[in-house]
Amino acid sequence: MAGQNKVEENYSFRALSETFHQLFDPKKVNQLAYETGFCQRRSKLQGHAFFSGCVFFSNSVANETLLDLSAHLEKQENICISPQGLHERFNEQAVHFLEQFLKQLIQKDFTEETTLLKKSAIFKRIRIIDSTAFILDPMFSEEFPGSGGTRHTSGAKIQLEYDLFSGRIMENYLGAEKEGDKQFSDTNLSKIFPGDLCIRDLGYFDLKEYQSIQDAGGYYITRVKTTTRLFIKNPHPEPFKNGSNQKKHSLYLPISLEELADTLHPGETIEFPEVYCGKGHYLGARVVIHCLNANELKNRKRQIEKLAQKRNPLSDRSKKIKKLNIYVTNCPADYVPMDMVHELYSLRWQIELVFKT
Repeated sequence: MAGQNKVEENYSFRALSETFHQLFDPKKVNQLAYETGFCQRRSKLQGHAFFSGCVFFSNSVANETLLDLSAHLEKQENICISPQGLHERFNEQAVHFLEQFLKQLIQKDFTEETTLLKKSAIFKRIRIIDSTAFILDPMFSEEFPGSGGTRHTSGAKIQLEYDLFSGRIMENYLGAEKEGDKQFSDTNLSKIFPGDLCIRDLGYFDLKEYQSIQDAGGYYITRVKTTTRLFIKNPHPEPFKNGSNQKKHSLYLPISLEELADTLHPGETIEFPEVYCGKGHYLGARVVIHCLNANELKNRKRQIEKLAQKRNPLSDRSKKIKKLNIYVTNCPADYVPMDMVHELYSLRWQIELVFKT
């Protein structure tokens, strides 16, 4: 299995390398090196050779010694530079050069993806947000505390939000791995405008925040946590004996997700047009519930097994409900019919491709 994973990793890296070569020829990379100050005169170590050595030297990045990299440059690029001379080239200008290269790559990727979409009459922007984290040396633990555990004493997290229509990066934040995703999204509520469609994964799930997006004239699509209680309005609430008021506990009827998991057929999708979520009965929005087919369920079981190795095992109820994909959205059904909700939510994976790149 380890050998198979290595082959897959090498194949993915080769595919990424080919993409880089297709997007940027040596002349463009060298020009970028001059524009960013990495090359200020006619140097034997041009931007293209430096970038090639950093990225295409082997199947792993940033794990080679300066001696190995120096030998690679002499063999592949016919450039003779000592490890000490190479060490001096890894400076602020080199970081700026590589950052600008990555920025151009991301912007190009965004532009190509958005040509597949047509602007909607209702959505002005499609805002996709996600995060990725990586481990740092323990010496950075005070400034960048990790998420915990012996291996995670120090770590960093990147929060990225971009508009899928324009391809414009809206937010790009670097913080500690310990910081929660929802903490970042809370700070951006004031930047929601009418017509914004916010697509979020479960890491950002917060009913009050979705209520605020709705109040601001925006739209959202999110999956629902299996621990969230869902209700519909009771058409016949129980009145008090005097008939003046209705008993509060009878105003809403709970939706049994366990029963739905038992009764829905694989691949079947149903919709509740007006559902209230949580103890506070928030939103009053559409809920779309999809029962996984055989292949989807197989992949979901793999995810559950991986989670069980890191956390406490799921309860029997949670395992049963994991057969379902539960989405909540306030997008009008006229514009986003039931069958399109999952398709729109899947756009969120575009940002995962950016992180992999």
